[in-house]
Amino acid sequence: MTTQAAIEQSIRRNLPILFGNREPADDDAFLKRFDSLAEYAATVSEPFLRPETTRYQSILLYVSLVFVSIGLFGIGQITFGETLLFVDRRLLFVYTAFIAAVAVIFLMKAYVDYQRANFSRSKNFRAIAEMREVLDVSSLRKNVQYYFWEEISNTIGRAYEPFHDAMSKSLGQTPDVVPTSTNLFTMDLEELRKIPELTATIEANEKCLAELSDELAKDVAKFEEKAEIILKAREAAGHDDPYRVFSDSSFERINKAFDECLGSWFDLRNRLQDENLSVIFGEATNSSQHKRAKAVLRLLERIQRIRRIYVGLEVFAPVLFAAIAIFYVWSQ
Repeated sequence: MTTQAAIEQSIRRNLPILFGNREPADDDAFLKRFDSLAEYAATVSEPFLRPETTRYQSILLYVSLVFVSIGLFGIGQITFGETLLFVDRRLLFVYTAFIAAVAVIFLMKAYVDYQRANFSRSKNFRAIAEMREVLDVSSLRKNVQYYFWEEISNTIGRAYEPFHDAMSKSLGQTPDVVPTSTNLFTMDLEELRKIPELTATIEANEKCLAELSDELAKDVAKFEEKAEIILKAREAAGHDDPYRVFSDSSFERINKAFDECLGSWFDLRNRLQDENLSVIFGEATNSSQHKRAKAVLRLLERIQRIRRIYVGLEVFAPVLFAAIAIFYVWSQ
């Protein structure tokens, strides 16, 4: 026979995230995916320029440096092989065209290397998808548990309706319509059941909810039986005057019947709700799930930062230096 104590243990066992007994993400799965993501980060942040492209980079820097030296130091003649050349506008124009050609070739080869590097990165891109999957599943697992907690809380809350009806009748009033509680978490359990990591969680909580509903229904029936006896005794005594409710003690007796049959259920709900709120307030300042998400975000941001710095220094900086050299010489 299922007891209320066993149901409480079942609730705590099946909803460990709500009471701070487990993290939403599986530690081993997260660490494994994070290691894969770190390896991916190391791969995509490696230099992608090939040696041949690097040679064009060196040539571009060298000819740009020579060109700016001509204007900076006022060089009037240079030696090309064994030929002595005088620096004039025609030579400057040819030299400028040569720098531009080297820059264009360098940029084209850098672009090809970048695209080739993207092909190799795509082999390890699965690491990001797997990490996102771990975080998504952890978020869904938490939401599923909160969904079933809302179902449990609402199921217990609906047990208040017969008490409300009985109290209204004891006062000689027509029972009001008690608003039906709704679940704030909308879940498509049939779709979520298809996710292997959530199947066991959903089935265990469905079983726990069914056991709780059965046990609670028995106690509700006991209360209704006692309340019916009390109300019949009141009617038999002819106490139809609502102002005589305190003289015939039906009001107190119904309250007592509620405490005996259903009070412990509401005490259980309130106690578990208080524990859950304590966990929520604690997570507001120290949530491991948020820390893990931030760690992944920082890693991805570092990847982007490294790649931007590398492209800026190794690709755009040499081209910018060449452009500055040309502008400086021709502005003299």
